[in-house]
Amino acid sequence: MTEGAGSYVNTSIPFPCNSYDGNQLPDYRRGSLTITRLDLTAGIISGTFSFTLYKPGCDTIRVTNGRFDKQL
Repeated sequence: MTEGAGSYVNTSIPFPCNSYDGNQLPDYRRGSLTITRLDLTAGIISGTFSFTLYKPGCDTIRVTNGRFDKQL
């Protein structure tokens, strides 16, 4: 499993609850990304993802059953 940094910004929500950045404690981000297909001949990568974003005093955001298909 590879771990990395990421950010989430929603401009329709007031500050400070409009962004979740793992580099700013006590923000909390946890999730998974699974590559389900990597077809170099067809140039397609596919997968699934889910994650949770948490910041004290703000709503917890949960994304489940996400999927993607991307042309390379």
